[in-house]
Amino acid sequence: MRYRAIIFASIFGLWSQSAAAQTKLGASVYLLCEGEIWTHQDGFGRSKGARGQLTIQIDPQSRALTVTTPLTGKITGDLAVTNEWYSSFPYIVSTKELFGRKVVRLHVSLNRFSANGVLMYELDDGQQFAAFIGDCKPATAKF
Repeated sequence: MRYRAIIFASIFGLWSQSAAAQTKLGASVYLLCEGEIWTHQDGFGRSKGARGQLTIQIDPQSRALTVTTPLTGKITGDLAVTNEWYSSFPYIVSTKELFGRKVVRLHVSLNRFSANGVLMYELDDGQQFAAFIGDCKPATAKF
């Protein structure tokens, strides 16, 4: 009987360790995104996209997403994770006024299957303009 208890405890201990490992959230992931980075001029009247890259950091443990764009600079927001999407809608702490209009928020949507990424600037009047449209892939440090 004593041996059964030891074997059961050993098996249960291994099972609980593997279950805990499965529910543990991973470390930060960096995504390298390539596509069109949009610039806006004249009160967002004229917009132009140019090929470029940006890096997005996803930290599942702290539920945060960090990205740098030309108009917002480096910005961090709460991360929402579903089976299909990573998304974040961070407010810009120091509201930036450009061309007489204020950029107050950045919308980030990353499809986890297609790797498509879309970032949109939201103005104080609710209008949205593209910040980035392209594809993202896991990045690895080069040095």
